[in-house]
Amino acid sequence: MSNSNLDRHQDINDVDASSALAEWLNENLNERSGLANDEIATELGYKRANICAMWKTGKAPIPLHALKRIAQLTNTPLEQLFPMWVEQYAQEKRMKAKPYREMLSRIVTPAEYKLVEAVRGGGLTCEHLTDDEKHILSLMLIGPTRRAELFRED
Repeated sequence: MSNSNLDRHQDINDVDASSALAEWLNENLNERSGLANDEIATELGYKRANICAMWKTGKAPIPLHALKRIAQLTNTPLEQLFPMWVEQYAQEKRMKAKPYREMLSRIVTPAEYKLVEAVRGGGLTCEHLTDDEKHILSLMLIGPTRRAELFRED
């Protein structure tokens, strides 16, 4: 995968080293992918391994075109990484990220969407559920560990 834009020096002036995506990459990129920086760079079409180090320290923004492949390499849902990418982008462009965070909080994973389809397939709509029915449904959908914590007597 060769792209002349990939080899160009990225603008490093506006990226905050403490961005959530940079921190996540620093903690997870090599461990989850099982690859060294040079191998990751090659997988993403870059010639130099230092691009990974720059991303992990927040010295260079992670381009959107690389995000999907990073998700694949780390076996991480893109839905988890994309909101962090939007936050990084908003910081870089000096934009307010709050409206985008609110919108992205509504994104569901493919597994979650199966639940949505099941509800729709059953002819249910949330608008017609009572508060009690919504609460019962939420208790049914949480995992067994979380459910046990809710009902544990201390």
